[in-house]
Amino acid sequence: MTTISLDRYIGISKPLSTRNRRKTTIILKISSVWVITAIITGPIIALALWDNTNILSNSTCAINNRLFMVYGSTLIFLIPFIVMLLAYLRTTSLLSKQKLSAVFESTGRNNTTGLRRTIHRRKEKKKVSEENKEVQKKDEYNNKISRELKPLIGNNETLISLGKSYTDLRTSIIMRTLSRHLIKRYSVLPRSNSVDSEQKATRVLSIVFSCFFVCWTPFFANNFLAGFCGKKCEPPQWVETLFLWLGYCSSIINPIIYTIFNKKFRETFIRTLRCQCKQTRLNDLRQSI
Repeated sequence: MTTISLDRYIGISKPLSTRNRRKTTIILKISSVWVITAIITGPIIALALWDNTNILSNSTCAINNRLFMVYGSTLIFLIPFIVMLLAYLRTTSLLSKQKLSAVFESTGRNNTTGLRRTIHRRKEKKKVSEENKEVQKKDEYNNKISRELKPLIGNNETLISLGKSYTDLRTSIIMRTLSRHLIKRYSVLPRSNSVDSEQKATRVLSIVFSCFFVCWTPFFANNFLAGFCGKKCEPPQWVETLFLWLGYCSSIINPIIYTIFNKKFRETFIRTLRCQCKQTRLNDLRQSI
């Protein structure tokens, strides 16, 4: 979960550098998670070989080394929890800024208030009026040239050419103005949709993050308490068992949350259960083509 949180934050903060992800990069990330986990949990093997009472209590397999309780709970829960919290806060902050930026661009920098809209319309009218005056001046100039050239030209081919160039010029001005307005108005839509999609994914991640916190906090809090205080602060056995199974519930809830709130994950998960992975890859390839 820590890796997912960091990956989403980096992907949103640096989209260009993470757009084209190679398969080897993904494999390295997954492998690094397993390697780090093995390094963190590895000392328990050495403790068991050194003294089996570190992992056995009344013939029950359980960690009894107080130092490892604090060490493991810090590296497995406390530090990842802080990293996930900071990554989530930074991610939501970036998405909020991108959303505001997209909305601001879609409405126009000069259209945030009614007064600015009025000023903008007046400027547009003034601009159109100036363009009409400019076209009118060019029209008068072309007519003047045509009158001066008429006695010298035996046919009207030159006048037709001038009229055609004038028409092309006017059409070009209109098309450029129209294209500028259309590009400015609709270029923000893909970006806004992308931000909405990222926000939905972040909300799903926040639900998973909250479930992780609620389910695992009692168990690791009990570990810290036992590590610092010893057996005199340990709760009853049934409470420890309840805390442990509450943590297991977090792993059960995660696939359910992803399946309910993420349509793409749900469809992919169903195809995987139906052994349609090859068909999925073929469909993705066809869509890309």
